[in-house]
Amino acid sequence: MSQQPVSFSGRRPVFCSLCVLWLISASGIVNADVAAVAVRVPSPDGWVGQRMSVFVELRAAGSFADTASFDLPELPGTIVLKIGSPVVSTQELEGDSWFVQTHEFAVFSQKSGTVQVPEFPVRFRRRDDFVGPVQDVTASCPAFELQLKRPPGSDGIPFLITTSSLQVTETWDPPPGPVEFGAILKRTIVQTSEQIPGMALMPAPTSAADGIRVYTGDTSTQDSLQRGDFQGQRSETLTYLMQRSGEVELPEIVYVWWNPETEQLESQVLPAQKMVVAPAPVVNTPAEPPPSNPWIAITVWTLGIALAAVVVAGRKRWRQQGQALWQWLNPPERVAARALLRACHSNDAVLANHAWNQWRGSQATDYAPSPSLAEAVRHMQRTLFGPKEQPEWSGRDLMTAFRMATQQPSQEDSHSHSLPLLNPADSVCQPGG
Repeated sequence: MSQQPVSFSGRRPVFCSLCVLWLISASGIVNADVAAVAVRVPSPDGWVGQRMSVFVELRAAGSFADTASFDLPELPGTIVLKIGSPVVSTQELEGDSWFVQTHEFAVFSQKSGTVQVPEFPVRFRRRDDFVGPVQDVTASCPAFELQLKRPPGSDGIPFLITTSSLQVTETWDPPPGPVEFGAILKRTIVQTSEQIPGMALMPAPTSAADGIRVYTGDTSTQDSLQRGDFQGQRSETLTYLMQRSGEVELPEIVYVWWNPETEQLESQVLPAQKMVVAPAPVVNTPAEPPPSNPWIAITVWTLGIALAAVVVAGRKRWRQQGQALWQWLNPPERVAARALLRACHSNDAVLANHAWNQWRGSQATDYAPSPSLAEAVRHMQRTLFGPKEQPEWSGRDLMTAFRMATQQPSQEDSHSHSLPLLNPADSVCQPGG
């Protein structure tokens, strides 16, 4: 009996499919040892207030799609900022060629010792190849630690930055000098520093002598990255209202920083300003005619003296009670909440970020915002500190998320209900650094 040749023509598709499945399975075994996200800290040792560079690497077997998102942690006394745009490269990992997208972050902390940054969620999209279907990847950036030292002689400095250069300038409108009672002077202070973003620079102090009212406002930050050189700028305006005649003085403002190149504390002083405020204008009023009955005048004077004595005796107690009542009606948390909602309503991301930091500082240390509120805050901070091509920020999402998280009633809700709420929110009415 002759042996018939075996034909594989009908089995070729099955055989090819098995080969493809085997290759995919084999590549999956190799890729399982490669983490989707890795963190790299070139130099974990530094100084308090210094820019600490951290690089987060996203890895994919194919090309990347869209923009990655990071849920950055919020740490007391510490700021984590994303710097610049990502860099895409290829690396050989576990015998395969991988696409790697590297994101740079800057960490600034006023805490000394070990600063622990916990792991945080990362989301990005990739393809299996250049033209394959897009797949969503959700992973976590590994936790990392930084070791920060406080410079010698800086224990009494509450706010310290570490930079090789800090320039501080000021302009006045009008210039300090003899002024009228009730005059308004505006003082604009601009800080420019190397390797430090404007958000991490020291806010201008608002201390002043009695009789001078200080108002803050018009604070803005601007950061630039040119050929790898990072420069941050902070500009803010203080408004002084003269409410007392005579000689008044604004104290000097001292900006202190640690120079890591010379390893010395350096400072720049904005000098004190002395001004003479003219007396308040006297308004002449016609004298009232004397009473026809002398006993009426005596009674009025007696009552006036008695009332003045009561006022003088209880002035301090009434002032303390009035201040306590005002603080009870306007706690810092409620004031910050109002400022945040006003900033969101006007779509001002700078004021919203400042108000958010003020409100967040009034909460308990273990407070964690809701996911929608945290996402709205991150969107605001990405608008402030991300690439300059970010679209114009709208505060509607942050306003809505903040109201839902804190049970803040909107104006529409307050008009649509005729009965008061049973459980009104504690804080009613910046948002980011």
